[in-house]
Amino acid sequence: MDSQTTIDQNRYRRILQFFSGMIAHVIWWDLMMRRVPVVRQRSLATRPQRYREIAREFRGLAIEMGMDVDEPRRHQPVTGIDLLMPGRKVRPDGRDATV
Repeated sequence: MDSQTTIDQNRYRRILQFFSGMIAHVIWWDLMMRRVPVVRQRSLATRPQRYREIAREFRGLAIEMGMDVDEPRRHQPVTGIDLLMPGRKVRPDGRDATV
């Protein structure tokens, strides 16, 4: 394997770990613990802080991996074509400029 493939596999593994942990966190706190009467109030009260922490962790992961999370496209949805063609240019009206 070349070094780029190894880097891509490591990035994929880190992203997979982050999102699987996030999904497990949501399932545990927002689905499971919310049903337990003793813990329900704590689950609801700490929800905003927990989601802010998840956002901080995601931003930290993105920065570590060299992504620019403050670039202008941050509010545009990511599509499968964006992942397959990273050098793709998009005009302001949304049309593909590389064609």
